[in-house]
Amino acid sequence: MTEEEKEADTVNETKDAFVTAAVAKEAKKINQRRTSGRTKNVGAKNVGEVQNLPDVNDDTYEAKICEVNTLFTEASDLSKQYGLAKTQLHLLTKETIEKLTDAQIHELLALKWISPLLTELHKLPEVLINQLTSHVQALADKYARTYAHIVTEIQETENSLTALMDDLTGNEFDMQGLNEFKALLK
Repeated sequence: MTEEEKEADTVNETKDAFVTAAVAKEAKKINQRRTSGRTKNVGAKNVGEVQNLPDVNDDTYEAKICEVNTLFTEASDLSKQYGLAKTQLHLLTKETIEKLTDAQIHELLALKWISPLLTELHKLPEVLINQLTSHVQALADKYARTYAHIVTEIQETENSLTALMDDLTGNEFDMQGLNEFKALLK
């Protein structure tokens, strides 16, 4: 739609939707203007049907309003049909439920509640075992390096540090400090 067409009363204030009542009123006026002076179009189902009025150009404002009015009418009709179908389905469901025998009720309850519950209960031990397995594996990974291995690494590090300190030189006081530190390491 052009900016001028968007300024019409048929479009809301934010210019992003049509106003249903204004569109219906405008479509009625358009059809009255188009049909005045000639016989009424016998094949038209709705006042706003563009396809049954041959003198309307599809790009005109009037054609757009008539088409929007037709779409609003169709949407309204579909909404009514949906409401009726929903009500009919509800009533049919209610009637069907009321006619169930005790055996059918027990069968439906078993299918809806008992079978899924039993299936989940049968899965429960497997789920718990998988969780326990993953926790044990995490602990095994965490403590993969044993205490003995760590103590061995500490001793190797102390020995290499002591060997490196033997290569150091310094004054008398520095050497006494290094010797005391070596004694602590051994």
